Amino acid sequence: EGTHLDQGSTYLDLADPNAQPFTARGGMVAGPDSLIVPKDEVDYLLWNRLTGVSNPERLDESPSQG
Repeated sequence: EGTHLDQGSTYLDLADPNAQPFTARGGMVAGPDSLIVPKDEVDYLLWNRLTGVSNPERLDESPSQG
């Protein structure tokens, strides 16, 4: 709570069951019930899972070529 979000950075609020990534505007602050994840602090596979990506290639789950 009270953490200032960096303007122009992308975040996801895990406390929101319908969460969509959002870009912070100037002066935005995390609220008391927020669970904010900054995109630039998680690897792309985790970000894709958190945001509901289902494409196996984007989740590093494509079948191995053999």
